[in-house]
Formats: sequence, C-alpha cells, structure tokens
Amino acid sequence: MTSLLAQTVPLSIGAAISPIVLMSVLAIIGGHHGKARAVAFAIGFAIMSTALLIVGVLVVAALRDRNSATVESPVIEVVLGVVLIAFGLLMVRPKRKDDETKAKEHHRKWVTPESPLYMFTIFGLVLMLVNISTIVLLLAILKEVARSGASTADGAVALGIADVFAILPAAVPAAVALFGGAAMAGRVTQLGQWTNRNGKYILCVLFVVFGLQDLLKALGH
Repeated sequence: MTSLLAQTVPLSIGAAISPIVLMSVLAIIGGHHGKARAVAFAIGFAIMSTALLIVGVLVVAALRDRNSATVESPVIEVVLGVVLIAFGLLMVRPKRKDDETKAKEHHRKWVTPESPLYMFTIFGLVLMLVNISTIVLLLAILKEVARSGASTADGAVALGIADVFAILPAAVPAAVALFGGAAMAGRVTQLGQWTNRNGKYILCVLFVVFGLQDLLKALGH
C-alpha cells in the first residue's frame, strides 16, 4: 500500500494543478449568482472525474481478467512514458493564449449570464472531459494501480485520493465562495493567478520525471 501511494500521490497532486479549471471557476464566482453556479460547476466536474476513473477501472479489470501480460507489458510503460514526456514539453512551449484566456473562451462558449443553473453543471462535465493534462495523469495513476497487483481495497484508496485531488481545482473555490470571507476569496484568486503563471512548469517537471521513470522501468524488463 505504501509503495503504491508513493507512486500515485505525486501524480494525484499534479492532477490538482489545473489553471484552466481554476480560472474558469473564478470567472463563474465573479459573475451573477456566482456562488450557486460555482457549486453547480464543481458538481459537474466531480461527476465527470469520478466517471472517468470508474470507466478506467473497469477497462483495467477487463484487461487483467483476459490477459495479465497485457497490463504488465513494457510496451505500455514505453507508450505512457513517451506521452508523459511529450505532454511535459508541450506544457512549457510558447502559447498564443494563456490558460486565463482559454478559460474565458470556454466560459463564453458554454454559458452566458442568462444560462440556467444546469448549464453550469454541463460546463463542469465538459471542462473535465477536455482537461487533457489531468486525464493523462489519471491514466498514469490507473496504470500504477494495475501494475502494482494491489488489493481491491488498496487500489480503491489510491484512486479515491486521485479523484479528490482532481476535483480540488473546482471544489475549493466553490467552497470558499460559500463559506469563506472576502479575505479567503482574495487568497484563492491570488492562487489562481499564481497557478496560471507557474502551474505549467510544475506540471512539466511531473510529466517528464514520471515519463522517464516509465521508460526506465520498460528498459528494466
């Protein structure tokens, strides 16, 4: 269990670093009926995050039942390692638009000031579905759980921790909007701005380190 968490928790922390999600929910909070809409957004985001992990677990279980060698193949290590490194390098490439600009564009595309509450839940669902960096990290976590041979209970704990971390960028600002004061809201806004500037570098390091680790594991087979 300890060795599994040592592999999955750092990846889970990376899943919590999502500037585009933070900037999106902060934009919602600053708008009309911001508190209720931020909660609706966070609910949709959490539903999709959990659903993606459940689907991943079912796929891994099916592969393991059919052929355990498929899950343990070094080819999977190589493919995921290359994908992680590629994503890491893409994170720090020069971009025409920063995450705050992208968040505003997504916001305008899916919701308007007149949108009903359920549209903000749908917005949360969609934003999680297109949040590629988080999805790649969740896939890496699923791979670690599958390769570990951990018990069902231990795997569930690791994946539950990953799900909680993945949901944090949407849930924390919504919770602060509901229960925190102006000072707390200001700190969350500052965090969002800091993450918008620096989150890509943290994610780059995580992607590259774990990508190299997967490649080294494949070479060790």
